[in-house]
Amino acid sequence: MAKITTLLLSALLFISTAVFAVSTSDKAVSSAKKKTADFVQVVELNAGEEAQVYKVLLAKEQNTLAAMTDYKGDKQAFKAATKPFNKNSNRQIKDIIGKDKMQTMNQYYKAQRAADKN
Repeated sequence: MAKITTLLLSALLFISTAVFAVSTSDKAVSSAKKKTADFVQVVELNAGEEAQVYKVLLAKEQNTLAAMTDYKGDKQAFKAATKPFNKNSNRQIKDIIGKDKMQTMNQYYKAQRAADKN
């Protein structure tokens, strides 16, 4: 009986770990898709720009999720770890879509944050 219980608990642990790993990658993909859709809607990207922006945003989201797990309780360390990558990805997106479109997106996100506070 103890062997069966141990086996079932081991199987449950393995399944829950696998599900968590999948959901983390799915979270990065869905977040990157949502942000890319915002870019397409607000600044009207063409298909090539959309694909490039999605690629950059996906890498950024994956890095952010990895940093969240590494620095779970330490906000300052999390910010310090993600700041260089965020700057780099924002620069890449700016190079892809141009300065004017990037300013438009920054204004859009600023308005979204202000609306969320109210």
